Amino acid sequence: MFRGKDADGRWWYGNLIQTLSKNEYYIHPQVNIFKNNGHITNGPLVMHRVQENSVGQCTEMKDVNGVEIYELDYVKRTAMQPGGKDFFGSVEYMDGSFWIVDCEGDAISLGTEIGELIVIGNVYEGIDEQ
Repeated sequence: MFRGKDADGRWWYGNLIQTLSKNEYYIHPQVNIFKNNGHITNGPLVMHRVQENSVGQCTEMKDVNGVEIYELDYVKRTAMQPGGKDFFGSVEYMDGSFWIVDCEGDAISLGTEIGELIVIGNVYEGIDEQ
C-alpha cells in the first residue's frame, strides 16, 4: 500500500500507479473493491493524482500508538535496552528494506532494532510539534 497527497492537501491511500509518458503519480484507493451479490468485484476505477514528492510506501509496521509507518515519515526510536542509543530520522527504502536515516546519513534498520518507534511527522509536512 502507498499514500500520496493531492494538490488540495488530502492524503490518499491505496495502490500506486505511475504513468511512464508524463511521469505522473496516482493513488487507486483499495476501497474501490466491493462485494456484488457475494462476489468481489472492482468498482469504477477511481484514481487520485498525487504529488510525486509526497508518495511513500507502507512499511507494514506501526508505532507504539498504532500509527502505520510509511516511507518518508519522521520517526523517533527510543532505545529499550541498556546502552542503547535513541535515534531520529526519516524512513527510507534502501537495499530491499526500510531504514531510519538521520540528518548525517547514519542509518539503522527500521525492523531489527529493539526500541519503541513513534511517528512524529513526515518529510512532506514536517515535524508534528505536539
